[in-house]
Amino acid sequence: MSRLTMHEAAPEVYQAWLAAETAIRRGPLDATVRELVKIRVSQINGCLFCIDMHSTEARKEGETERRLW
Repeated sequence: MSRLTMHEAAPEVYQAWLAAETAIRRGPLDATVRELVKIRVSQINGCLFCIDMHSTEARKEGETERRLW
């Protein structure tokens, strides 16, 4: 099964998602905490691709392996 291209399949939803992401980035949460939240959501959704992506991003932001695990 091929991956869904969200910006093509649902452009209005994709634009809303981008707006939410922008607002979250301007909020009070530290970058590492944001990524930890995204990792947890990805775990709940069962998306291995997203878990890997957000774990990689958290490491780039300076998150420790201990907190990731």
